[in-house]
This record gives sequence, C-alpha cells and structure tokens, in this order.
Amino acid sequence: MITTLNVNIAKVNNTLTIRCENPLDFDNIHEINCTVFSSQDEANLVDSLRKQANPIISLVAEKKGQLIGHIMFSPVTLGYYQHLR
Repeated sequence: MITTLNVNIAKVNNTLTIRCENPLDFDNIHEINCTVFSSQDEANLVDSLRKQANPIISLVAEKKGQLIGHIMFSPVTLGYYQHLR
C-alpha cells in the first residue's frame, strides 16, 4: 500500500473524513464489509487482497470518529489480456 498518502485526503463539512486505512482499522473494515454484503465472503476477499495483492490504495470514510465506509483499489490481470494491468 502507498504509505505516502497517509494523511487526510478530504474533509467534508468538518464531519466526514476520507483517509488511508491503517492496521487499527482492519477489524472495523471487516465488519463494515460483512454488514454491507450480508456475508463474510467479500470481507474475507478484502482481507486476502490486503495481504497478497499489495493494494494500490485503500481508503476509509470516518464520521465523528467511527468508520462508515471503505474502498480498496488493487492490481488485477485479466486472463487472456495479461498485458493489461
């Protein structure tokens, strides 16, 4: 993960902060993904991608000190089109 972006990326109305995730967020991110997707499959996928795919960027949305959202971008190779990344 790119660590040089480890700063607040955006503040909206002084109530919502979008920032890079940190290791203290991992359990909360897992819970958010379980809730949003109604299963652990996607949450487990995010955990695996974090460990194995070296995500380009992983952001959380925080409101009043509580995580309320998450998005992750990671590299992917598309089978036949391996030259595309």
